[in-house]
Amino acid sequence: MHIEIKVSTAETAAEAVADLGLGPAPDFLGAYFTQGHEADGIVRALASLNARALHGATSCRGVLSAAGMTAGGTVLGAFAVYDPDGDYGTGLAAKGEHPRASARRAIGEALSAAGRRGEVPDLVWLATSPGEEEAVIAGIHDEVGADVPILGGTAADDGAEGRWRVLSLAGALADGIVVSVLFPSQPLNFAFHSGYAPTECRAVATRTEGRRLLSLGDRPAADVYAAWMGDPAWAARNGMVSKVIAETSLAPLGLPASSVAQVPYYRLVHPVAVHADGSLELFASVAEGEEVVLMRGSADGLTARAGRVVRRSVDAGRQRAAPLGALVVYCGGAMMAVPDRMDEVAADIARALGGAPFLGVFTFGEQGRMGDGDNRHANLMISCVTFGVGDA
Repeated sequence: MHIEIKVSTAETAAEAVADLGLGPAPDFLGAYFTQGHEADGIVRALASLNARALHGATSCRGVLSAAGMTAGGTVLGAFAVYDPDGDYGTGLAAKGEHPRASARRAIGEALSAAGRRGEVPDLVWLATSPGEEEAVIAGIHDEVGADVPILGGTAADDGAEGRWRVLSLAGALADGIVVSVLFPSQPLNFAFHSGYAPTECRAVATRTEGRRLLSLGDRPAADVYAAWMGDPAWAARNGMVSKVIAETSLAPLGLPASSVAQVPYYRLVHPVAVHADGSLELFASVAEGEEVVLMRGSADGLTARAGRVVRRSVDAGRQRAAPLGALVVYCGGAMMAVPDRMDEVAADIARALGGAPFLGVFTFGEQGRMGDGDNRHANLMISCVTFGVGDA
């Protein structure tokens, strides 16, 4: 197995792919790009590399590598795996009105493309447009069971304006699911964590509609959140929808998901907007009757946590040598809270990987395996998949 990480800021897709300078015929190619690129053009340009499996999505404002954060209107980052002894396949499906069934079709297509239909992959790598990620995970479970780890991230644009895309060699979709199955010849490991701590502020979700949290303890959710923040003016609405992605990045909501060694583990939910009715629009779902906890993070914590998560992934393999490469998912909302510290984040990841190459992407939702062993969709999380990290 050999891994190459390349990043380009060329203005057109054809120029960017040429600028990457990748070797031909990667067995798996992850491609992440900013909204300034035209997705269909990216598909056409990358098709010239003759990859066995192409898995792509938009990334918020740029990508991360050992060189630091590369930001701008036209950024393309590539994670190329050359592994002729492994098997890889990708499936693409429109999400439509039945995302669970669409996810089943996508992963079935991926398994067929890998020549491993009816088998269980080592890892499922996922990208989807925002919304219904929980149903997408359920659809994958329907096909391969719940024991297979699912990691990845929701496609993102620069400001939650609907300019996200997902893609494979079959094309690009604004409302879609791309699923890859990985049967690598070398072992891999992963980690999925947040860097937030619970506060004493908590209430029960008493009314929800999809991803709208209407009330907490029978009060408008935005009013309760404003009181928790100590700033009643925060919930002022004036009949408008107010985006609050940046303001809530250091104070998301947490839902107790599990307990590891008697330490609670939380699934984070990021408020994205306040509506005129006092409800909070979220990037993940909350069910009626669930306890909601105000979580707190810090700029220092958001900067340092990426390296800690990568170290957990590396240490899980107990290997004597550095890994061959890594894919890192970092929440786009968290990145927007500390944009001037992304080079620090990159340097810490590089140290944790012992110099192995990596590609980091910025997403609007993260999927991973929680401490209780369940695959979940959450927000403001970070994940890492390290390749070639087997037992010593």
